[in-house]
Amino acid sequence: MSIDLQRYELFRDKKIEEFSLLSNQGHCNHNYLLICENREYLIREFKLANDRLSEFKIQKIASKQKIGAIPLLLDKQNGVMISKFIQGIHKPKPNQQELKKLALLIKKLHTLKLRQKPNYLKQNFKFRDKKALKAFVALKAFKKEPVVCHNDLHDKNILFSKSIKLIDWEYAGVNDRYFDLASICVEFKLSRKNEEAFLRVYFGRAKRVNSKKLALYKVIYKELWRIWFEKLDRGEL
Repeated sequence: MSIDLQRYELFRDKKIEEFSLLSNQGHCNHNYLLICENREYLIREFKLANDRLSEFKIQKIASKQKIGAIPLLLDKQNGVMISKFIQGIHKPKPNQQELKKLALLIKKLHTLKLRQKPNYLKQNFKFRDKKALKAFVALKAFKKEPVVCHNDLHDKNILFSKSIKLIDWEYAGVNDRYFDLASICVEFKLSRKNEEAFLRVYFGRAKRVNSKKLALYKVIYKELWRIWFEKLDRGEL
């Protein structure tokens, strides 16, 4: 482990009880559990170049609403972020009650206030990505709904316990709300019944779901991550 913990005031001259690599690792960071004076911390050592300042800022806003872990320190120079550690488990197949709670959490996320130019992710695609580009053309018929999105809502970034928390905020930013909603439908392979129940809780009775817009964002979501993993395999990230 190459991280010099003594460089940080949080741990200077304090007893480190445990510093271990977590079993669940992401593609963008090395993740460690640190226990110091009976307090648990998440240490993230960056592997990929992302806008970490934006990540830290958004996670901080989200943590105040109990949506994510409290970020404590960002060391951009050495590629390290430190947050409070939160317990929970990943669930590839949440039950209906958990899906309802998740819908309310995402709805809460989408009410956060952030001054940031919207990024609808079109620039992530090239001319050869015909499926996605066709979907973006079709989306011009619908009104944009920019909100603070997590943009990476798969089961490894959602922790279930007494409450639900989101982790790994490196791709978070202002995007159309339907991108996050589509990601949940795709990643959890929701049946039609569960998808309808999930969206009913999210939108409430005040607004109908735009099923055509949702279908287009499902296409965009699938294509985006297909391209991302191809780039990762080629070492282009």
